Amino acid sequence: FVSSSRCSSVMAGLGGFAPVLAWLSHIWLGIPALLYPIGGVMSIVDGAAKLAMAGGVDPVLKEKEINTKEKVYETFKNADEVSTQLALYCILFVRNWASFEIAAAAACWCVIFMVPVHLRAAPHFIMAFLRLSIGLNDANTVFSFPWGADTVVKLGGAKKGQVSDAVVGKTPPPRPNVFGSFASHMVFGLVDLIIAILCLAQGDVPTEF
Repeated sequence: FVSSSRCSSVMAGLGGFAPVLAWLSHIWLGIPALLYPIGGVMSIVDGAAKLAMAGGVDPVLKEKEINTKEKVYETFKNADEVSTQLALYCILFVRNWASFEIAAAAACWCVIFMVPVHLRAAPHFIMAFLRLSIGLNDANTVFSFPWGADTVVKLGGAKKGQVSDAVVGKTPPPRPNVFGSFASHMVFGLVDLIIAILCLAQGDVPTEF
């Protein structure tokens, strides 16, 4: 931990803006530090829990009442053999993603309590990339934004504003409405980027390691 005398000297060197920047950094890192473990713990225990959450917002899943872990497993069990096998990996990857969430939350708490504000540029740049890249993933899903593979098109849907070539006997998947996730992650990511730049402006960039 940083000593109180060291913190005092750093804060004095940063001037009157230091407390504002420090609390902004605390809040912006504190939000994922608080929220990530909620979904993380839930998904480590059972990866289907996060998939069931989609049933609360997706109209197709809501119509089929696939909004519980039991319904998720029932759907996968009733699918063909290959789809069921792919579901095993899907749920495993969700559980692994949850481990990353909890580790990222722990890292944020460490930064909040152990790293002075003028040395926080790196974690905020990292969080900016995380949030902006998630936002771009959402933009790809909502708007067909050219950011990697368009998963909707790959699964038989159409690009935004176009009509898909429907397979006989199968309804093409509609685009999930994750605009809220897109907007929030882009805003949070841009603010993280600004905080990182302000942190750099408040202290010397190290030249020796």
